[in-house]
Amino acid sequence: AAPLELPSPRVDMTLTRLGWGDHARLLLFGGYEEGAFAPSDVELFDPMAMRWCTGDDRAISLTPSPAPRAPSLRRVR
Repeated sequence: AAPLELPSPRVDMTLTRLGWGDHARLLLFGGYEEGAFAPSDVELFDPMAMRWCTGDDRAISLTPSPAPRAPSLRRVR
């Protein structure tokens, strides 16, 4: 397996919690690296495992997808 590439050190980024309990993830976006904007990549951190998520981890949805909406039968005039 290829070594995991860590996000670059940065300041003024957004770090947002998603999910709860064992399914919690921290989403990292934006910020500034030394002398430049950080890449626009979105990174996920698993606080329970204390590690950055891999591509395989990202394929797992935190919640089930909602059911599709039924088509509207109402006419628009």
